[in-house]
Amino acid sequence: MIGDYLGQHEEFPLAVMHAYVDSMTFSGMKFHTAIREFLKGFRLPGEAQKIDRIMEKFAERYCADNPGLFKNADTAYVLAYAVIMLNTDAHNPMVWPKMSKSDFIRMNATNDPEESAPTELLEEIYDSIVKDEIKMKDDATGIGKGVRQKPEGEERGRLVSILNLALPKQKSAVDAKSESEAIIKQTQAIIRNQGAKRVFYTAQEIELVKPMVEAVGWSLLATFSVTMEEGENRPRVALCMEGFKAGIHITYVLGMDTMRYAFLTSLVRFTFLHAPKDMRSKNVEALRTLLGLCDSEPDSLQDTWNAVLECVSRLEFITTTPVIAASVMQGSNQISRDAVVQSLKELAGKPAEQVFTNSEKLPSDSVVEFFTALCGVSAEELRQIPARVFSLQKLVEISYYNIARIRMVWARIWTVLADHFISAGSHADEKIAMYAIDSLRQLGMKYLERAELTNFTFQNDILKPFVILMRNSRSGTIRSLIVDCIVQMIKSKVGSIKSGWRSVFMIFTAAADDDMESIVESAFENVEQGKKLPFSFFLTDSCFHCPINLTA
Repeated sequence: MIGDYLGQHEEFPLAVMHAYVDSMTFSGMKFHTAIREFLKGFRLPGEAQKIDRIMEKFAERYCADNPGLFKNADTAYVLAYAVIMLNTDAHNPMVWPKMSKSDFIRMNATNDPEESAPTELLEEIYDSIVKDEIKMKDDATGIGKGVRQKPEGEERGRLVSILNLALPKQKSAVDAKSESEAIIKQTQAIIRNQGAKRVFYTAQEIELVKPMVEAVGWSLLATFSVTMEEGENRPRVALCMEGFKAGIHITYVLGMDTMRYAFLTSLVRFTFLHAPKDMRSKNVEALRTLLGLCDSEPDSLQDTWNAVLECVSRLEFITTTPVIAASVMQGSNQISRDAVVQSLKELAGKPAEQVFTNSEKLPSDSVVEFFTALCGVSAEELRQIPARVFSLQKLVEISYYNIARIRMVWARIWTVLADHFISAGSHADEKIAMYAIDSLRQLGMKYLERAELTNFTFQNDILKPFVILMRNSRSGTIRSLIVDCIVQMIKSKVGSIKSGWRSVFMIFTAAADDDMESIVESAFENVEQGKKLPFSFFLTDSCFHCPINLTA
């Protein structure tokens, strides 16, 4: 109850939470000791965004009480989440293998070594959490003897599930092999001991299926593949599709990544989207099955997102390009060709769109893989002649779908997106570059709606691509557009911008040195917005030099 109230975004509960955290003192306190004390006061709420607001405030308060320990509050914020994940990993028997000290250190690493927590501190935190578990506050405490208290393991798992964070849970190949061999030997021993007597057992452990899948999985895949290649018998094709779906599902559940990858890539290959002239109705069924998996079991796709998204891109290209659509199923009668093209157009509608809308349901690691794969497909489209922007448009869409994720996850997504938008914003075709920059503006405006606390720098990270493009672009049109985008952001979000001012003034500084008079004048006119800021803002190290440079 208390945690749910403190995590609300409404003005008064938010003010209460800030006052509550500000009433605490963490001066001189070790980070792991501080977070232990912090979590003793209330039970973390059951909603990711509520937890995020509370952890952001904790990070801000800890940095205020311990100035100089971290370069900014972002480091403390990421470390707070890392501690929660380590606590779950170390003390939940269902998680295996356990996170190593090097894994924990790597989890807190950043591109800028100065922004990473000191290695000695991370090692100390790791040893403390592994040795002594953080006990989470439970609202049921003290309510009455009749109230069932949640086991600690269940509470820890609840947090990771709510936050949609990924923990290492896959066994190594060596461990998996030895486990399978042990299961086989145990089963053989039971059968030998029973002799002629037949006894049937009901097994509850899914791992017992693994040796059987290892024994027949590759043969089944070969059977499905040969059947798909040899003919178009509809009942057989339907059975093959069921086989592919079952194979992908069971190998995913059992953690058999190599076999799962083989099933998925084979299914992708049978869509024949790379060779529309040779496409037949059976290939349409393969595509239908693949898109169905994206809707029903997206977690199983993991490292094949790039191939899947390439299929969606090719599907869009085929169905929107009349010349390509006319070449589908070449050599067949017109009725069959029309039927296949119509089926492709139907799949390019809602089934293909679900691939993108369902991205908001993916776990944190999977959604980063999804964004990375889509950026790769988009980069390939932009290299085509003429360039295509289908996947670039989808990147903007799924960014809106996923913008409500906790800031730690969104920061990882933005690292991927920023590089791609910089590349797209530097495209030789000005129309594409302008589209990319305007998309950046839209996303920046959306993110600036989220409040930023003291010592955080994510707003600055969001606006950095504009700085890079402003400095590197040789096009006066593009540089003028960047200044216009920043001006529009200032006019609509001036009260919300904090760390983002650093990038804003860096852009105006670059504009002040521009060869185009109109760009210089725009920079001078709009820096007047700085008058709306308190004088104390200009005393910060990040912003003090930027306005001065405009007068040089």
